[in-house]
Amino acid sequence: MFSWYYIFLVIALISCNSKSDQIQNDGIKLDFDHQIGLPKIMVTSKGKAQVKASSLKLLKDNSKDAILVGNVIADFFNDKGDRASRLYSDSAWINESADRMLARGNVTVESDNGYVLLSNSIVWDDRYGVISSNDSVVFFSAEGDTMHGVGFESDSDLDRWSIFKPHGVAYKK
Repeated sequence: MFSWYYIFLVIALISCNSKSDQIQNDGIKLDFDHQIGLPKIMVTSKGKAQVKASSLKLLKDNSKDAILVGNVIADFFNDKGDRASRLYSDSAWINESADRMLARGNVTVESDNGYVLLSNSIVWDDRYGVISSNDSVVFFSAEGDTMHGVGFESDSDLDRWSIFKPHGVAYKK
């Protein structure tokens, strides 16, 4: 019994960590001091909402980007304040100083005018009002066309878009 007590104590001390959460990113362990459950955040510019986002968890350190983890949903707004599109992803890194968001894992962007973008990662850049990706993408137009490619750039409502290295099928009515 005496040796089991010390073994249990050693295991308990090893498993304790002063950080509240850890995640893996491309094989690099990231530690965070702060964790918020079911956060709702808003990114604004000149008093207007640009993005409203929610997730299962928000991880944050004072010196790092905020990271939304699990069932990320982000609404993008146009200059008039109307919702232009909605993003779904597994996680999202928000860089406040650069006005950028990197969404990763099962990314879907659905515009309110019927366009859909699928990718493994996208970057939203508020300074330029652009959604872009360097990954493989699948883009569905409101008319039912499907385009595949590597690389994508568009405005936040997916109305003016470009696919780089495209391949696919387009149907004319």
